[in-house]
Order: sequence, then structure tokens, then C-alpha cells
Amino acid sequence: MAPSQLAGARTDERAGRKQTACFIWVNDTTTMFIDARHVPEGGTAQADLCVIGAGAAGISLAMEFVDTPLRVILLESGGLMADSDGHGIYQVVPDSNPHLSVDPSRTWYFGGNTNHWAGNCRPLDEADFEPRDWVRNSGWPIRKHHLLQYYERAQAMCGLSDFRCYDLDTCRPHLNHPPLDVDPSLLTTKVLHTCPVPSFADLYRERLETADNVRVWLGTSARRLKTNAGGDHVRIVETVGADGRRSHIEADVFVLAAGGVENPRLLLCSNDADPNGLANAHDLVGRFFMEHWYVDIPLGRWRGAVEDLDFYGGRQPVGGATVWGQIMLSEELMRKKRLLGLSLWFPSTTPAPLSVCSAQRVMASLRGRARLTQPFTDIRLALSDPGEVARHALRKLSRRGKNPQPREVYSLRVQLEQTPNPENRIRLSPGRDRHGEPRAELLLRLADEDWRSHARSLRIAAAELGLNGRRLTRQIRLMLRAGRNGFFWHHMGTTRMHGDPTQGVVDANCRVHGVSNLFVAGSSVFPTGGTAPPTLTIVALALRLAEHLRQSRGMPGRSADLSR
Repeated sequence: MAPSQLAGARTDERAGRKQTACFIWVNDTTTMFIDARHVPEGGTAQADLCVIGAGAAGISLAMEFVDTPLRVILLESGGLMADSDGHGIYQVVPDSNPHLSVDPSRTWYFGGNTNHWAGNCRPLDEADFEPRDWVRNSGWPIRKHHLLQYYERAQAMCGLSDFRCYDLDTCRPHLNHPPLDVDPSLLTTKVLHTCPVPSFADLYRERLETADNVRVWLGTSARRLKTNAGGDHVRIVETVGADGRRSHIEADVFVLAAGGVENPRLLLCSNDADPNGLANAHDLVGRFFMEHWYVDIPLGRWRGAVEDLDFYGGRQPVGGATVWGQIMLSEELMRKKRLLGLSLWFPSTTPAPLSVCSAQRVMASLRGRARLTQPFTDIRLALSDPGEVARHALRKLSRRGKNPQPREVYSLRVQLEQTPNPENRIRLSPGRDRHGEPRAELLLRLADEDWRSHARSLRIAAAELGLNGRRLTRQIRLMLRAGRNGFFWHHMGTTRMHGDPTQGVVDANCRVHGVSNLFVAGSSVFPTGGTAPPTLTIVALALRLAEHLRQSRGMPGRSADLSR
């Protein structure tokens, strides 16, 4: 609804000074969601806390301050519904490997990536936080025990049930099909939970709409942060609406929660005090970009019954939770063989192995029924298992004219951890967005040392699962070289956490080094990525940051009750 009246400010006296916060009336009823089109050109709003980005991290932070004395502005570049702006999230540097989708169109809106994810959650493992001498730049300044209480609260924040159901032995008696029997010194099964309502917009929109002290600015993007002359204190964030209308927000504390691409882009654009960008004296902003890479490999028949794989692809209820499993390398094996993290699961069925699928594409091309974009890759994949191609052709000939018989078939998904590498980075592009702001571009490669680790892991895991490890590693290598891999949009590492400002962008409390009132929330602070989906850790870190901010204000801590 269009507002019948725009009131420029509400003022009240607190702590001996005047505070101002923009708000509007809709049909004589105050709403806490403000469309940027109704913010005055050149206007300035004031708040105690400004959170930039309304995804899982930003909404979690805002919820922690609902019904407190603090005035909070939550800034979101999108609206309440998906609306692609056609300008993309970033550009991929030409000739980079792998061949990522260039300039993917973004559909950012309230709720962020929780509007698009599958809702899968698992806490990071203890080993993910620890330094690994065989993994460059690994190690967090905190350990898992520092997050445990926040993980349990994050579990409730995500709408999930008992945190104890991540323990396989707790779930085992209730599973329809048991996990695979594997050597625990080599492989282990980890339990994941799936959110019943994945979208934080659906979970928390109504509560934020009725919160007296929170304003959610929609359709408003942060342009840059303006600091004092010394660059150690942020004064305002300059904003621009979808219609180009510009305004400012003054706040005591600012939190960047806009994701692993936009967080560093905004810091790099904020270059008034330092031409290299805010908090970038050591050229660390935007570096150490990490993703969770995956490759899907159709493999054909399974050695046993397909039902044995149900826990690794389907979902089942256990004690109020919806759970499933992934196969991981054991910590013992990773330390002994000095390996990166690897996870395997079986998400779907497919009618033929990878070599057969590639041979079928080659044959369709020769018959003029299709056009191959990567013919040499398909030929190599077909030749990776010529015996299976021949057997498939013979089976097809033997069944000609008969009703096809169903076959027990399956496919394998392989997810790869990535070493934190400073050469994988987000940087400013020469290109500009529609508001004239520099866009981001991505440089990303899977290092040879990473692949050597994963090749060793795959051969070990394949042998334990009864698969052909040599063929599997060859096929995955061909898929990676051809860019036939996927990503989960887990943008991590670009404002990494480290106690030493020459090694990281934020400290253990997620405060930006050298800037007194600027913090970062989200997976961009992850020093390493591990193999777990990042959202539960994102929310746990946001709750931990909120607790730190509350304590710095002398406010009592929050309970685990999220019904407020």
C-alpha cells in the first residue's frame, strides 16, 4: 500500500542526546517496513545499530534486538518478493578456471539466500576450527566450544528440533535404513537436519513488521561507508534506492551482513580515507574466497540394494527432526594422510553411468540430433569406461522390442573443501552497476595441491565403498577441467577472522580490525570452509555477535526463547 503520509522523523531523548529514526504511516498505522521510494532524497536517518543485509545473518541480528531500547535499521537491497535486477552479482575474470557462469543475474530480496536454499544444516566439526599444518592459512581464533551455546540457539532460530539429533548413535535406532557399514578409521557418516521452513522471511517477517524499534528499509543498497578522517570510526553509510534516490544513515554501530561478495565490495568501495579501501591496509579484503565445489557422477548399479542409500539422499523423521546423511572422511584419516575435507552422498537416480551418458551425447551429435559444446570432454568420458559403454549397448540390443526392465541405479555427488588461498579473491571490476558503483569480479581456481588431496581421498573412499577409484578420479578430473561442476553459493572467506590484523580482516568478535564500530556477520568471516553447509554457523556467529554488542551496551543477554 502506498503511504498516505510520510513523517520525516521521530525524536526522543536518550543518553543526553537526540535520536532520530525515519518511519512512515500506512493508513494511519505505523509500519516498520519502509520502501526506499518513500525515503526523502538526501535525507538522513539515525539509529543505534545499522545492519546491512537482510539474509540469515542480518535477520538473526535484528531479531536479537527486537523490543530493546536500541533503534535498529535493517538495510535490504531487494524488496519483499523476488525481482531480478539483471545486473548480476559479480563478473568472472576471463579464462579463469573453472568456467563459472559469467555475470549471474541476482534475485536478492528480504530473506536473502534463505529464500533459495534447501534448508540443510550441520555444525562445523571441531577439526574445522583447528589449525591444520598441511592446510595453508587454516585455523580459527575461536574453537567449537565457543560456539556451542550459540549453535543450540541457532538450531531454534532455524526452526529445527533437538540439537542432539546430530549424533548418529542417537538417530540410529529410529532410522528406516541404517547407515552404510564402513571402516570408521576411514569414513564416517554425519547427520544433517533440514529446516521445515527454510525462509527466514517467512519465519520472521511478521515479528519484524510489528517491532517498534526496528525499521527494515527495502529496495535500498549501501553505496559506501564514510569514516572520520583517521578511518577508524564509521560515521554514516550512503545508500541508494532502486529508483536512484540517495540518502544516509547515521549509527553508533554498523554490521555488514550482505554476503561474501557484497561485504568485501562495500569495504573496497569505501576508499575515502585509504585508496585501497576501508580496513584494507594489508590487502586482505576480498581475498581467500572459498566455495563448496561439487561434481555429480552417474555410476549405474549399486553393489547392494538401493534402499541402503536412502539415508544419503532421502529425508526421514527422527524425534521431530528431519534428517539425512553424508559420508565424510574420518578425522583420523585426514590427519594421517594430510587430506582436505570431502563429503559424498547419493542425491538422485539416473538411467546410466557417466561414460554411457557421454557416449549417448556423442552418438546423438554424429546423427545430427544434438550439438556438442565440449566434444573432446565427452569422448574422453566415454572412453573412461568403454566396457560399461559396450555392456550398455548389448543390454539395449537384447531388450529391443521388449518392455524395459527397471534397474537399480544411482548417482554420486562429491563435494570438495577448498584451501584458503589469497589468490582466490573478490576485487572491484572496471564495470559499473546502474547507479555508477564499481561492481565485483571473481578470480577462482582449484589449486593443484587441492586436487591431489581430493584424488587420494576419492581413491580411499571408493575402495571402501566398492567403487572403481581410478576411474572415478579420472572422470571427476575431466568434469572439473570442462567446468561441469557446481557450486552451492557458499561464498566464504573474503573478510576472514584472525587475531592478527596482518592475517585477517576481523577479530574473534567479528569487529573489523582498526575500526571501532564496524562488524561483519556471515560466512565471509570463515577462515576455512569445512564441508558442512554454512547457514547454521552463520546464525550462531550472528547470535554470538549480538551478545557481544549487547554486553558492550550493558544490556542483559538473550535467552533461547525465540517466541518474542
